[in-house]
Amino acid sequence: KTAYEIYACLVGSEMCIRDSIRGASFWKAFTTGKSRSLGGIPHDMYGMTTNSIHQYVLGCLEKKGRKEEQVTKLQTGGPDGDLGSNEILISNDKTIAVVDGGGVLYDPLGLDRTELLRLATGRMLARQFDKKKLSKDGWYVDVDHQDLSSEHATSTWPLPPTLLP
Repeated sequence: KTAYEIYACLVGSEMCIRDSIRGASFWKAFTTGKSRSLGGIPHDMYGMTTNSIHQYVLGCLEKKGRKEEQVTKLQTGGPDGDLGSNEILISNDKTIAVVDGGGVLYDPLGLDRTELLRLATGRMLARQFDKKKLSKDGWYVDVDHQDLSSEHATSTWPLPPTLLP
C-alpha cells in the first residue's frame, strides 16, 4: 500500500522527505507553484493541484479530530488566480484573510463565503470584494494605499493599529 492509501495525511510527509533528499531549501514547508530553486513544487510539472493540497489538509484535520468548518484560514493567493480561486471553491473553512496582488482583505469573523465564491468564480482580485459585507472589525488595504493613518479608518473597514505607519 502507498502512504496515501494508509493515511492521506502522510502524503505531505513523504513529499517533504523526498524534497529534503533532493536538497530543496524549503523542504519542511508546502509551497506549490514556485520555482524548484526556491524549494517549490511546480504544480504543472508534478501534478500538485489545489485538490491534492486540500486533501492533505483534510487528512491532517481528520487525524487531529477537527472539522474543516472549525478552522480559520489566512489565504495567500487570491480569487483571481487558478490555485487561489480553486481553494475558495472547494474549501469549507472560515477564511479570515486573503492576500493577493491587489492587497489584503481581512475580517476576524470570517469573510463572507458567498462573496468569496463570487470573486473566485469571476476570477476577480480581493479589492473587488463588497466592503459592505465586512464586519465592523473587517478591513481592506489596497497596494495603492499610501501614508495610511488612523484618520483614514472608517466604521466600514477600520485599519488595525499594527498596519499604521
